[in-house]
Amino acid sequence: MHGPWLAAEAALRDLQTVQASLLHAQKMAALGQLTAGIAHEIKNPLNFVNNFAVLSVELLDELKETAVPGIAALDDKTRAEIDETTPEERAADAVELMARVKRRLAEYQQTIEHVPQAEAPEDEDSPE
Repeated sequence: MHGPWLAAEAALRDLQTVQASLLHAQKMAALGQLTAGIAHEIKNPLNFVNNFAVLSVELLDELKETAVPGIAALDDKTRAEIDETTPEERAADAVELMARVKRRLAEYQQTIEHVPQAEAPEDEDSPE
């Protein structure tokens, strides 16, 4: 009579062990998903900042190339005035310029959003 009783108790202990193990595995899976979500939320803004930095460097290089003829055309007095400006004044001018560029880009974006999308032409050779 003790044999079936002991077997049932052993089966119950095994079941409880498996349940605990399953619960632990589910918690670890949930923690893994949470960690992946947090990592994504951190990485996404960092990618934006990194991409913006790369774009800024490219734009500055383009600006330098574009400015060379204008700088060469300046007379000595104008160059001296520019050289006398403080970094803070130049930074304020750059911030103002960036604000104007941002406004202009927003205007372009609004214009583009109102342009009707052209439909792709149908390929005559495509099977129907």
